[in-house]
Amino acid sequence: MSVVNYLAACGLALSAVAVQAQPLQLPQVEDAAQAALLQEANTQYQGYLAAPDNYFHAEAAGRWPCAVPAKLVQDLTGTSDYAGRQGGKAFGHKFSKVAVHPVVAECRGGKLDGVVELVYEATRQAWGPGFKARSQETGRVVATIKDGRVIHRTELRRSVNGGDVSVASSAETPAGAFITSATTLVAGGAQKFFLKRPVAGAGGPRQEKSYYEGTRLVTVEQADARGRPDGRNTSNKGGAEKSTCFRHGKEIACAG
Repeated sequence: MSVVNYLAACGLALSAVAVQAQPLQLPQVEDAAQAALLQEANTQYQGYLAAPDNYFHAEAAGRWPCAVPAKLVQDLTGTSDYAGRQGGKAFGHKFSKVAVHPVVAECRGGKLDGVVELVYEATRQAWGPGFKARSQETGRVVATIKDGRVIHRTELRRSVNGGDVSVASSAETPAGAFITSATTLVAGGAQKFFLKRPVAGAGGPRQEKSYYEGTRLVTVEQADARGRPDGRNTSNKGGAEKSTCFRHGKEIACAG
């Protein structure tokens, strides 16, 4: 069941004007499956615009129809903790008070299977050299589960941090050779988004994140499977390009 269908089933009428008011400025992709995910991300965002006060509300605190491993819940909600070090300084994030409210879920053979929709809430704490942050995260996720793993997921997430509110719409596919995530952050009137895709490297798989402001590429960041900076990270802020290279979290000289 899509987000729009669910909202309609709950009696939340979507205004045709509101639905088309602010289409996400997402990139054009050739892969049909990825294009469908990006469209789902846009559909979710339009649903939020049409009913912002109700979008993250679950009518009742539903229960999973079968036992769901904690790791799968983390994969669905993106609430995995991480801690690391860079240049001898600690950084990371952790989640607490995670509450998950299933909306649509079916099981087959004692395992989640097919389309899953949920609303979740969590407190996120992040830290790094010279900073600490705390935010309240609320999200609505639509995902497809097969053989006990997430095939793809789309998410609209609201983050409240120090009084600031941002809304992010994302489409993710952990498996695949193309885009694995496309997120548009809306805060202060500026639209930003990032693409995340797997990159094969000599030291193992990496994740590449490309950040854009509108259609302008701002930064490219690469990290290894543990989230440590790995590979060439490039910044193009202010029109001046700068590259910094890493190997598993340690800065090294860039080749070429």
